Amino acid sequence: MSDLDLTTPEGGVAAAESAADSAGSDVRAGSESGASSGGGEFKAITSQEALDAILTKRLERAEKASSKKYGETIKSLEDKIAAFETEKLSESEKLQKRLEDAEKLASERAGELTKLQRERQVFDLAQEHELPRALWDRVRGDTDEEILADIEALKGVLPGKPETKGGFPQGPTRTTVTPTGDAADPGDLTADDILKSLSYSAFPQSSY
Repeated sequence: MSDLDLTTPEGGVAAAESAADSAGSDVRAGSESGASSGGGEFKAITSQEALDAILTKRLERAEKASSKKYGETIKSLEDKIAAFETEKLSESEKLQKRLEDAEKLASERAGELTKLQRERQVFDLAQEHELPRALWDRVRGDTDEEILADIEALKGVLPGKPETKGGFPQGPTRTTVTPTGDAADPGDLTADDILKSLSYSAFPQSSY
């Protein structure tokens, strides 16, 4: 019976039939042995119930052996399927990781491009509207309208340039007068020197 393949339904049926045949052979062998030895009283199987009981025990043993072998085969198949699923999942996780890395890199590149484009916007608008270079980093906003509004706000808080009236500088001015005794360049005279020279020339001195 060891040569039978218990992993198939046909093998299981064959095993059961073999067990039944073996039971019959054992019964016959026991009868002959008891008769030849003369030892003990032999009880012949005279009813179907007794034969069924013997066959049932044989079939139970065959079923247990078959179930054990089937169980081992099923467990082996389950292990192989689990290993395959694990390997498949690992490949899927690797692909997912690569996809996430690619998306992250694309997002970083897009962020850098957006930053460069905004810097170019600020450069063009700040230069066009004469905002001092030192204030370019303070400009806020993303659209042209927002950037331009912030540029105008920054320009509004800048200190104004001092204005002059009539084209003359405010306050006293000094010039250097040469000490050589030569006629000084009018550009080197002070305002007081010019007034003095005008006073003397307007009123000629007397000869006495």
